[in-house]
Amino acid sequence: MKKIAVILLLTTGLAHLPVAAQTATELKIKTLSTFNALPTTRDPFWPVGWSRPTAVEQVFAAIPMPTVAPEIHPKPEDFVVSSISTGKLPLAVINGRAYAEGELITINVGAPKPMIVQVYSIRDGSVTLRFQNRTVLAPLKGTHLLPH
Repeated sequence: MKKIAVILLLTTGLAHLPVAAQTATELKIKTLSTFNALPTTRDPFWPVGWSRPTAVEQVFAAIPMPTVAPEIHPKPEDFVVSSISTGKLPLAVINGRAYAEGELITINVGAPKPMIVQVYSIRDGSVTLRFQNRTVLAPLKGTHLLPH
């Protein structure tokens, strides 16, 4: 019980002590810190390897440039035709999967999104594929091994 009384006396006594508060007028800054460097000096706060852009780079960076995606079209080497079956329903194994005429193939050849190519025709020795009104002729792999 004595401990509680002592704690209460100390806490109430400390609350009544005067606090020395400083006002804004009492706080005066004597000297301001500065960072004076030549314009060619690298700022120490920049990331390592980064340098200030030249005046020409700054001008060109301010000009908005139109973004035009380069045209990417499928090439015959993008398709591996491993076998062709001609008959009532022609089939071709392209990139490891069987396709009939008119079916769609989804491929990714470096474009931002996958391309959809249509199997246009299947003939003996080659497959004709269409992409945006362009045709790609993909030959059967290994035809050079057949006797002429």
